[in-house]
Amino acid sequence: MKLAYHQVRLGNFGDDLNGWLFPELLPKNFFDDNEAVLLYGIGTLLSPDMPRRPHKIIFGSGTAYKSLPAMDDSYEVFFVRGPLTARALNIDPSKAISDPAYLLVDTAYGRQEMKPEVEVSVIPHHMSMGLLDWESVSRSTGFQLVDPRQNCLEVVSKIRRSRLVLTESLHGAILADAFRIKWVPIRFSYRFLDFKWIDWCQSIRIEFAPVDLPPAFQGYLPIRKRAANFLRSQLGRTGLGPPTWTRRPYRNSSDKEMEVFTSRLGHLASQHTGFLSKDPVWKNILLQLKRQLEILQKTFPQQDGSG
Repeated sequence: MKLAYHQVRLGNFGDDLNGWLFPELLPKNFFDDNEAVLLYGIGTLLSPDMPRRPHKIIFGSGTAYKSLPAMDDSYEVFFVRGPLTARALNIDPSKAISDPAYLLVDTAYGRQEMKPEVEVSVIPHHMSMGLLDWESVSRSTGFQLVDPRQNCLEVVSKIRRSRLVLTESLHGAILADAFRIKWVPIRFSYRFLDFKWIDWCQSIRIEFAPVDLPPAFQGYLPIRKRAANFLRSQLGRTGLGPPTWTRRPYRNSSDKEMEVFTSRLGHLASQHTGFLSKDPVWKNILLQLKRQLEILQKTFPQQDGSG
């Protein structure tokens, strides 16, 4: 069985967790390079791009796109990220457990005690890192900047040492919630996909309530890209396009606009109490995920390293 997940060239800790977490949770030699069976775990992975022939194990993945995979006998769904994914795939609602990244708390690393060292951390989406001078934003706000492109355990360790996490990255919120740290979703760029956030929030019984920050951009865009984004922005404002189009960058933000963005972000920590799933919900998710892990091992005993 081979792990199948999205591998970002510059790195993205949410995706990269797959390569560390599942080998840590499962017996040695459970995974190999045999692509006859593929396991899809953490990530928004369910799409028409999935290969047709191999046997595909769905172990907590989600979807967020209009186009869906053609579900057939080659798919074996253990569970998915949330109710919206289950509904989209037309599968049993009981299979909507939550994100498998919660299992990180059940590893030797996850059981290590880490005390909070910083008051507030901010985590952009990995593709938003190039949209702004985040180092400058971090200095202005006094918040710890967590670069989601860093080593996955370094990112998680920074999250665990925070008292509050402001995050555009979905897995910034998921890992904060897993380790019982309050989080706030911040929405400012077109990289923020409401569907996958709502999907996960429903799995933990939290109302989806992101904080909108003013769109901001500091960088270079080719003329054609600027023109296309300007058109999308106008269509988004008139309702002829999706709301995310209004957040597509088509010009650099002025100094005043950046000041407003930074000020809004800076005041957020004192204005918002943060979200956290209730302990009974959290415990039930962990219990169900552990059960699924046991079932996976019983279903594929030949992957148990015993030959």
